[in-house]
Amino acid sequence: MRQIVLRIVVIITAVAVLLTVGGYLWLRSSLPETSGNVAVVGADAPVVISRNTHGLPTIAAESLHDAWFGLGFVHAQDRLWQMESLRRFALGRLSEVIGPATYDIDLQQRRLGFGRLAKAQFAALEAPTRAALEAYAGGVNAYLTEHSGTLPLEFALLGFTPEPWEPYQGLLWGRLMAYQLSARWRDDVSREALIGRLGVARVRALWPDIGDGPQAAATPVDLPVAPFPPPRGASNAWAVAPARSLSGGALLAGDPHLGLQVPGIWYLARLKAEGRVIEGATAPGVPFVVIGRNADVAWSFTSNEADLQDVAHVSQSDISSEWDEIIHIKGAETQTVRLLESRGAPVIAGNLLSGHGDEGLALMATALAPEDATPTALLGLNMATGVDDALTALDAFVAPLMNVIIADSGGHIARTLAGALPVRGSQAGRLPLAQGAPRWTVASARSAVETRRDPASGVVANANERTAEIAKTENVSGDWPEGARAMRLKALLGTARSFSPDDLAAMQNDAVDATAAVWNDVLAAATLSGTADQARSLLRDWDGTMSRDRAAPLIFAAWMAELSRLMFADELQDAYPKLMLPGPLGIRRLIAADSVWCDDISTQVVESCAGLALRAFAAAIDALGVTYGEAPAAWRWGYAHLARFDNPLLGRLPLVGPVFHRLIQADGGDRTLNRGASHRGAGRDVQVEFPDIHGPGFRAVHDLSGAPSAYMAVPGQSGNPMSAHYDDLLERWRDGVYVDFTAPALQVLTLTPRPPGQGR
Repeated sequence: MRQIVLRIVVIITAVAVLLTVGGYLWLRSSLPETSGNVAVVGADAPVVISRNTHGLPTIAAESLHDAWFGLGFVHAQDRLWQMESLRRFALGRLSEVIGPATYDIDLQQRRLGFGRLAKAQFAALEAPTRAALEAYAGGVNAYLTEHSGTLPLEFALLGFTPEPWEPYQGLLWGRLMAYQLSARWRDDVSREALIGRLGVARVRALWPDIGDGPQAAATPVDLPVAPFPPPRGASNAWAVAPARSLSGGALLAGDPHLGLQVPGIWYLARLKAEGRVIEGATAPGVPFVVIGRNADVAWSFTSNEADLQDVAHVSQSDISSEWDEIIHIKGAETQTVRLLESRGAPVIAGNLLSGHGDEGLALMATALAPEDATPTALLGLNMATGVDDALTALDAFVAPLMNVIIADSGGHIARTLAGALPVRGSQAGRLPLAQGAPRWTVASARSAVETRRDPASGVVANANERTAEIAKTENVSGDWPEGARAMRLKALLGTARSFSPDDLAAMQNDAVDATAAVWNDVLAAATLSGTADQARSLLRDWDGTMSRDRAAPLIFAAWMAELSRLMFADELQDAYPKLMLPGPLGIRRLIAADSVWCDDISTQVVESCAGLALRAFAAAIDALGVTYGEAPAAWRWGYAHLARFDNPLLGRLPLVGPVFHRLIQADGGDRTLNRGASHRGAGRDVQVEFPDIHGPGFRAVHDLSGAPSAYMAVPGQSGNPMSAHYDDLLERWRDGVYVDFTAPALQVLTLTPRPPGQGR
């Protein structure tokens, strides 16, 4: 019997080992070929793709057509699922492969109509831009045709293979980014509802720009369910003129801040063709370098927080067109949905959509402009030979509205505004428009706002703050951040010194929260004891640096979170974590003015602002003690501030999902140049945690004197968990280390042209 049992155990073990090894080898076959030769249809001449130790590709081709082709090929090699999920999300086709769980997402995307817009946009683009999109699609499809192994794990789990890539689909990423960076319409609806519940005076105390005589809606419109919005107001960029550069050339630094995820949003690549070298951050699914440089010009963007979306109340009489679309759902019945438009604006909410009422909201947004030439502007930046060329290219930019920082090899620097601005007339744009109210038009910000070029200070910069130029523009509303990052950047750049590229990199990784200083005196005279007194001592000796190995940042963050809750949560209720509210600087001003928001409306007593900060501090310290122990000196910001890189699909797998996520303790906070922002409800949960979900997924420092540029894109180049480049840049990113394209090539792949119809 023992021998029989032993044999059974040996057989089971052997089978398990064989299955494990077989599964591993099968998954390994999803990795791309990175050496040798591959015959492809679509390239006009050989395309050489060399990769260095971190997987950064250099694509060398004879023509720009073949360079865009090569970029499509490497994007598909490393980020195929990311590209597939992006286009399905944009087109409202996730449910075809996932099932009913994504039906509501698909329905909303169909209403927004990104697929229809991208097709019309592609047809209206200039020929060179269309040609680049076609070449890129050819490269993606060449990979789909020639890859001999299995597809990435996501395709196997969902049981489908991707369709060929169509040229217009290279426009979907830009459409989504323009919409997401300007998503404001829900705030308008929330403010309207708050007026009905709290009155105009209390709402105007927070949003003075809501206009004259606003009224609550007669019938509130039910909104589609949406997750808590991510942090907003993000990105830094600045340029330094040669007179203040230690290298003698203009310098430029840029780090866009977006949601952190795995794979990351950005993909580093260098293209060499027709005597040009173009390099920097690309976006899988898109030809062109989005943020980067060529031999003559470097550029970077920060989002301008102007309000680029409005909604208007509509009824059936306002509908100008309607049609049906079909949504296929895996494992469920196909759904036919009715889509409505009112004078070109899609109806996105309200019972009008279901046919069971007459209330709806129609969306106006610059991101929904039918003929958007922004891709032509990006191509122009890639080709620019100086600041003048770059500014001319930006005339075609439509959405989103961006602050653009530019530097060139001739020593010129500039800051301009690119994109479309709403022209609202007398409307404030902070509440939904009444039914029948005039709709707004748009105008180019490049013609409306002055460009700042080669200033005497030798510096141009922006950290999403409202600039003096746009402040002069009539009736432009928005949600610009309070300016803590801008204050810090101005202080660092305002010294009478010259800068090196290393200095600019250090600024990108600076973790000082400038708002901490305005609270230094608040606790000084308070009578505290025990844990609270120890915590106060740690704050008193703190310089505002949000270091992961210190306690003071955690104390300050928890204090500010509790103070915000005490001030706003009772009135705002469910809207509290969804609205963009004052931060530490704004709250300090409200308290100094004894604002009506200090009153707790859930009590009979009318509270004043006196003592509110102390009550919040006491509550925060109690909560921290429960979670992190009674010794404040042992608390650490890094325990609560973990940078989260979640895998959107694989991370949802039962049992093994966490294997595909990445977590790392990180410096910084919501208001530091090295930004590590949390969701708006952070710090008010039981664990008092501040997950880092939004920050600089890409960093670049350029020296236009001829030196190589330094980059970082996190967590790695590949979206395939089997790849060594899935997360190999994570610790370097956290520690402020950069990579570049000068490292020797470790792998070289040549794409060799093959006539159509000829076998591989």
